[in-house]
Formats: sequence, structure tokens, C-alpha cells
Amino acid sequence: MHPIGLDVGQRSVRLAQCATRGGRLRLMAAASAPLADAAALGDAVRDAMGRGGFSGRRVVSALPSSAVQCKNLRLPVMPADELDRAVQWEAADRFRMAEGQCVATYLHAGRVTQGSETRQELIVMAAKRLAVEAHVAALGGAGLRLDAIDAVPTAWGRLLAARAAEAGDEDTPRLLIDLGASCAQVLVVAERSVRFYKTMEIGGGTLDAALAGEMNLTLEAAATLRHGLTSSDADDEPETARAKHVLARPLGELAREIGLCLRYYGVTFRGARPGSGWVVGGAACPWTASVLSDATGVPLEAVDPLAELGIAGTESLIPKHEAGSWGVAVGLSVRDRALPTRVDPEEAGAGDDSVFAGAGAEKESGVAA
Repeated sequence: MHPIGLDVGQRSVRLAQCATRGGRLRLMAAASAPLADAAALGDAVRDAMGRGGFSGRRVVSALPSSAVQCKNLRLPVMPADELDRAVQWEAADRFRMAEGQCVATYLHAGRVTQGSETRQELIVMAAKRLAVEAHVAALGGAGLRLDAIDAVPTAWGRLLAARAAEAGDEDTPRLLIDLGASCAQVLVVAERSVRFYKTMEIGGGTLDAALAGEMNLTLEAAATLRHGLTSSDADDEPETARAKHVLARPLGELAREIGLCLRYYGVTFRGARPGSGWVVGGAACPWTASVLSDATGVPLEAVDPLAELGIAGTESLIPKHEAGSWGVAVGLSVRDRALPTRVDPEEAGAGDDSVFAGAGAEKESGVAA
């Protein structure tokens, strides 16, 4: 049995636990609970644990996106221990955190040529030490044993890399847009690793607020209307047509930001461009995917990621309309399932574990215990 994966969102927590049966992943337990605020994390986790039928107390968690800052850095090629120290120093400086209060981890996106030099492109994620310590304390207070604090892009990348390996198409870049309640997270995965990651402050809440304000709706009614939008315009009712018109502006802003991401990725990795992608998350719908696809030029589809990834047992545990929101929790659960990697051995270091360690927990064997 794999550990429990814990995804902490803006309004809820999601817990998922998988097992590998006959070489295939199967979802064995899943539960969610509302989250009033960060101080209520322990209570929300206990609530979900009490209803989910989970096995054991081991958990792999991710910090909420609101607690994590992210930047791309290019550093000279150097030994792993020197790179670890350089990243910690650079992160504290770039994120303007006091000495000793920055906890950083990183992913190797690849080597790039800058002028006549070869450098390492890193995706650096940082959080305040107090936020990490509070997270660790809340989970310990809920009776859980914390195996690791992982990162959202790694959870998604792990699942997408496994899918690409099964399809025999590991080198083709794939775009994923996780459209959540508070933000959108954009990833490009290729060669079994996350090559690009960025968050944007446009999410389902932004879309619902726009609809509610322009159409005199409650936020709940706005969300219901948005989820019902389809990619076909032929039979639109007046209310539906107006909703699409209202949402065109914030989605246009999001599409422009995604376009800049794709341009950066193409320049950095010399012309590589995703040939297709998924739109997932609680705010995803077919029409949203269609709009973003047209605007970015990348064929996008709103999908149930767990079904697309061939994970068994999801139908009985997760309502179909919620399935797009569970990829992170599942990806965290299978963190201990070894996947092949193409990270250069000379570059391998603490960052490959994508663990926020050293704040309220000891680091043992590459994980925060």
C-alpha cells in the first residue's frame, strides 16, 4: 500500500491512497473535507481520515500553493552539494526572506546554453520556514506520520511521466493546465521530468466572481453556470451566451500568460513545443479547454486525469464531476513508486526529491520523516 497523499487546497483538503496491483495503480481510499483556513488544517485532515477507510498513518503532503513561491533560475553547472547551497542562498535573496527563514527545493528542468556557457535551468520553489513548521505540526497533531512534503508539479509530473512511458512517447512535451479555485498552474512535462512550471492568479474564483458581478448571481450559481458550459455555441441560450462573453476577458488574460510560458519554454529548449495537453482541476470544463486551446494554439482537452492515466477504482470513490481535482493527491500517494529519470547524475542532489525539508523534521534517506 502506498502512503496517503494529501492535497491542501484553498477551500478543502483531499486525501487519496493508492496500491499497486498486478503492476497497475488502483485507488483504494479517498476523502475530502472543507477547510476554513490554514489554522483548521489538522481538524480538516482528521475529519477526512475518519471517513476515508485509509490504511496506516503514513502521508506525503504538499504545501498549499498560496504558501509557495516559484521562480526559474539559471546557475552554472556545479557539484550537487555546491548547487544545494547556491539554491538556498539565491532563493532567500530572490524571494526576499530573512536569513534562516527560507526553505527551498528545486527541480532540474535541463541544461541550456547561455552565450558560450552551459547552465542549469532550475525550477526553484520556496516557502517560509514558519509555514512549513506549522504544516508539519498540524499533520503531527492529526496523528499522521509525515514521510515527505512534496511539491505539486512533481506530483503531476510523476503521473504524466508514467502515462508517457506506457504510451512509448516520453520525449514529446505535454502541457497541463491545472485550473483550481484560486490559481492556474501550468506545467510542461517531457523526457520523464517537469521542464516548466508556473502559477498564475487566475482560477475558478476569478471566473465565478466575474460572472456573479456581471450577471447578478451568487458565487454558487455562477459556478454551476460555468460548469455547464460546452464547446458548442449553436444552441446557446441567452444566459449561456452572455456567460461566455463575460468569461472571455479573464480567460483571454490567462491564455496570454500561458502563451508567454510556451514562448519561454520554446526559447529555452530551442523550439520544443507541446503538441497537446489537458485542462484539469475543479474549475475545468469543456468550453474553458476549447477557449484556451484556440488562444494558445495547443490542442487542449478537459479530462478526468485519473481515468486517462488508467488508475482503477476511482468510479466508486470519487464523484465524476470532481475527478479532475484529484490528480495531485494521487500523485503524492505514489511518490514512493520508483519511476525512471533522465536527470544528469552530475546534477543529482537534494532537489531531485522535491522535498521541503529541515523545518520541524529531520531529513533521512532523501525524505522528510
